[in-house]
Amino acid sequence: MPTSTVTSRVLDRVARLDPGRAAWRRAVTATASLGAALVAGYGYSTLIAPAHGAALPMITSGVMAMQTSSAMAHPVWAARLRVALWAPLFFGSGLLIHSVATALGGIAVEIVAFALMTFIAVGVRRFGPDFSVLGLTGWTGFFISAFAAPSLAETVILLGGLPIAACVTFAVSILLRPHRPQNALAHVLRAWTAQTDAILADAEAILRQTNMTRRRRTAQRILNRSRHLTEISLLADGWLGQAASFPKTTPHSIRSHLFRMHTAVDTVVRTACDAADRLDDLRAHAVHGIVSALARHDSDLAITRSNQLLDGRESVDLARFATDAIALATLRRDDLTSDEHLLVEFVPAASMAPDGSLGGSASIAPMVRPRGGPRTASWHLATRQAVQASLAVAIAAAAGLLLSVEHYTWAALTAFIIFLGTSTRGDIAAKAIYRAIGTLTGMVLAIPIVLATGAHPIVVIGIALLCCAVGYYLMSVSYVYLMLCTSLAVSEMYNIMGQFNSAFAAIRIAEVLVGSIVAVLVATLVVPISTTDAITHARQQLFRSIRELLNTAAGHIHEQRPVDHHEMLRMGKLVEEHTRQLSVVAAPLRVFRRGRSAIDIRVALRKYDEYCIHTRRVVSSLPEHGVGALGECADLRCRLHESLEALSEKLSIEMKPKKAS
Repeated sequence: MPTSTVTSRVLDRVARLDPGRAAWRRAVTATASLGAALVAGYGYSTLIAPAHGAALPMITSGVMAMQTSSAMAHPVWAARLRVALWAPLFFGSGLLIHSVATALGGIAVEIVAFALMTFIAVGVRRFGPDFSVLGLTGWTGFFISAFAAPSLAETVILLGGLPIAACVTFAVSILLRPHRPQNALAHVLRAWTAQTDAILADAEAILRQTNMTRRRRTAQRILNRSRHLTEISLLADGWLGQAASFPKTTPHSIRSHLFRMHTAVDTVVRTACDAADRLDDLRAHAVHGIVSALARHDSDLAITRSNQLLDGRESVDLARFATDAIALATLRRDDLTSDEHLLVEFVPAASMAPDGSLGGSASIAPMVRPRGGPRTASWHLATRQAVQASLAVAIAAAAGLLLSVEHYTWAALTAFIIFLGTSTRGDIAAKAIYRAIGTLTGMVLAIPIVLATGAHPIVVIGIALLCCAVGYYLMSVSYVYLMLCTSLAVSEMYNIMGQFNSAFAAIRIAEVLVGSIVAVLVATLVVPISTTDAITHARQQLFRSIRELLNTAAGHIHEQRPVDHHEMLRMGKLVEEHTRQLSVVAAPLRVFRRGRSAIDIRVALRKYDEYCIHTRRVVSSLPEHGVGALGECADLRCRLHESLEALSEKLSIEMKPKKAS
């Protein structure tokens, strides 16, 4: 196999795993910021106070730089500068608040201050993503002061190093230029092509397989990859709204091109799966020939074979398959063309996080009423989470004291971190499990690694940077990887301070378990947001968007009004986004449910995927330049209108809220 082919396949696989390069940008920015801040912290401490050592200033500078790096993906440099200016103030405030708390009283005052700091750090999230980062830095400053117990002189030294770390982080963000929409869009489009190729290759494979078990596995793989293809198309939609210029086309043209390709892929894959089970050998062979040509990017051969299938006057389903195969081959072969709607504003269907990834369950949670009394129903999501997190941190710190007076802060840290980026109690329980698994695995692996590497500072820093890069890159795959890498880095840090041993590993695992259990209990009992309620809301939101799309399509057909194709495409993408949100909200149930319940969840999600596929078919079937041609066949027009209204009525029945279980 030629080297260029191997390289292309590797790049395609990387593009599929990380469309838009959000994980890559996150890992590179965090690692570069950490490395630069460690160097700056070492230089600062060596020049200012060599007698106090460089370890604590380096750790403080590195942690703050790594945390603020997530805000450095903002497209506007002024917003990044604002975070860089405020981060030292928040981090320093955390250091000072802990120093004052320990001066005023004992451990009880410290725990109360922990809870108060947690409430503030979580409560400020209501003001936007930047305040989420700033609140985290303030809380981390308090934690580091509690963890390291610096003297007054050391605290002053740490405060002086914070502005330097902030400047270094901002400089790294300028040099790396993390926000480049044009490059990100090109990478997403490559990921789209690579994912389509993988799906078509699976469709070809399922036609060759005779073993039913292998067919079922391939069909499940096709389903998973099709869902990922929808996510990639939504990422493309988001980046289309941010990209600056399109020399030969428009965002609307790219959206339409991908949407029509997606519809054609749906039909081709569905027919291939059906042909493997239901069609006779002759027709299955014809379908296999077309799918095989599409998988090899032989568009001309695919079009020729599809025309031959059409000439054979086959069934309606096979005729539709041949038509969509021709459309897919043509769309993949021809270049993108512009359209006449150059002045129409492009509105992305999906909102993206600052790092370029799609949003999670937090987009649904604010609209879900929490379980509890009527007084808490009007609370802002950030306020509810602030109450939960502060209570969990206080209880976890008190429980952690029973295990270790020196290391109880790890239990408080675990309880606090579990409430970051989560909203429903299912999310929180899943994250707690992942954190416990990652910590346990990381501490077990750390023992031989620490023994092998020793306490050489350069080696320890290299391992910390490697752990940062790998953990942040694989975080989108599973939170377990981030915790595993974090545990390795923490173990190396304690090793260089001469405190790492098997007893420390056992205590840290126990503290993490305590913090995880407390966080889950508090999230379950104190103003909880039920995962079932969130699923119900996401489901109703999906049905509303489908019903709106179908009613609009029915109106175009029944009244022969001109079709606003760009608006229909936007509504179709909105259905895709709501389907994805429903799948994200339901993800925790797939972790905890087993047996028949797990099967029911998979069947339900597959049904919603089918709804999404059918709405894509409706949008793609509408003529782009009006429906006047349908007026020549009133009988067909009425049948289409009635079928759309019937499906819309069915959805309105399903939209009625059910009693939450």
